[in-house]
Amino acid sequence: TSSMPNPRRSVLLAALMLFAIWAVRSFERVMADQNGLVLFCLGVLFAALILLRHKDRLTQGRAAGAFVPWIAGVGAVAALAGVVLKVHQLEWLGMIAVFYACLRWALPPRHGRDIVLALFLLYWANPLPGAFVGKAQMAMQKLSVQGAEWLLQVLNVRVWADGFFLRTGYHVFGVPEACSGMRTAATVMVCTLGVGVLMRLRRVETAALLA
Repeated sequence: TSSMPNPRRSVLLAALMLFAIWAVRSFERVMADQNGLVLFCLGVLFAALILLRHKDRLTQGRAAGAFVPWIAGVGAVAALAGVVLKVHQLEWLGMIAVFYACLRWALPPRHGRDIVLALFLLYWANPLPGAFVGKAQMAMQKLSVQGAEWLLQVLNVRVWADGFFLRTGYHVFGVPEACSGMRTAATVMVCTLGVGVLMRLRRVETAALLA
């Protein structure tokens, strides 16, 4: 930041201070969530590494357009509404929009793509809504039961699905007890995407690594 003009440096420092304030306010909520601390640390770590990694000075990016102040304004309103209404996801999405506007304006144009990737990974630092996690986990468990039933029948194993259980006639396997859950899946996804971005893998390679 030493070579930055003072206004841009001030905006960057303001964004960092804003994130620090949010982290202090949300610390107990993050710690209370399953895998919350792990996701928080991974999101912050990968976002920082992506933003700080070497950028080719010959790479030309798009300069921050007139839409950036609008993003900052909408994000600020959304964050304030989230605080007032106590809707944490709305607050966090508003903060992400404000972070994007600050970083987009403060950093050189060649950082544009990395800013988007870094903030996407940083998004997962905030715990997912319980209602969403519950529904997603139910869907994952149902898909696991159906997939396991199909695969075992292809292998000529007599098995049938009964709700969230697989029955073989001799044994009963409960998928809810064996399924790692949505939050663990989010942790694996953040790690995989973070490594893929840092290694500059192509989309196909990252998708294969994620699978």
